[in-house]
Amino acid sequence: MNGVAKRLRPELLPFELALIAAVFWTDEAGYIPLSKTPVLLLVAWGSMWLRGVSWRDAGFCLPPQSASSSASRCGFSSSS
Repeated sequence: MNGVAKRLRPELLPFELALIAAVFWTDEAGYIPLSKTPVLLLVAWGSMWLRGVSWRDAGFCLPPQSASSSASRCGFSSSS
């Protein structure tokens, strides 16, 4: 439980919210040319890095044998 409390880092929350609001404002003002998604992913990565949380801890991971299953969905097979 102590590790989880250490990861929360409530002092980061106002800065993160301000940064996210700034991303949305700059997108609305037209300063972000295509999409704000890559910028928001960068903000999320930075936040997770500062907290010591990995993408896997947040629930993002590849399913087992993802490379072979995605190749078979695309019509590629390993057998000739």
